[in-house]
This record gives sequence, C-alpha cells and structure tokens, in this order.
Amino acid sequence: MSAEDVYSPQTEEEHQAWLDDYEQAQGWAHQEEVLHQQRREERKMAYEPQDDTITLFMNERRETEKQPLMTGKGLVKGQEVRAAAWKNTSKSGKSYMSIKLSEPQDNAQRYDQPKSDIPF
Repeated sequence: MSAEDVYSPQTEEEHQAWLDDYEQAQGWAHQEEVLHQQRREERKMAYEPQDDTITLFMNERRETEKQPLMTGKGLVKGQEVRAAAWKNTSKSGKSYMSIKLSEPQDNAQRYDQPKSDIPF
C-alpha cells in the first residue's frame, strides 16, 4: 500500500490542510513526549544524592514480614544502589535494622527476561 492509496488530495488547499493537520499532530506528539519526560524526572529523587549516602522510605506496599520495611536508593563509591531494610530483634531482645544493598534494576529488563523455572 502506498501513500497515494491512503491519501490523494484533489486540490492544493486540501493538500495544505492535510500538511497543517499533520504538523499539528506532530506537535501534539512531541508535547506528549515532553510531558512524559517531565513525569519521569519528577519521580526521581528531589535532590542530588551525596556519595556514600542512602535514603530510605517506608515501604507502603509491604504485605508480609519477608518484604522490606523500608526501601530506597543512594550512591556508594559513585555507583547507584538500591537498598532494602528490615527491622529485626536479636536473641538477646535488642532491636536492629538489617540492610541489603543491590544494583539498580531496569524494569524493562526485569519483565523482558525469561523465567528461570522453565525446565528446558
């Protein structure tokens, strides 16, 4: 299918109107992409993290004791890290926090990877 099969202007005015509509649609698409980029930026930390500093927030999606009480991210030796923290109690009855650091995970890669429990 060619462009002529889809659109064939009869007059110069029709052609110009089509071009105007096309340019307007491109402008809207660009504006939508700019808004998406702004939203992505807003979801990032509201400040520049300092090296060897981690910021933790309460895990509002926590459903079980195995899930971390707090999650966050930060910088360690200039590398971005994710952090998860659990509140524990020692055998002697003292409370303490256990923190696990891991590399940041790209959500696109996480969902695109095949499941490891496939038997072949």
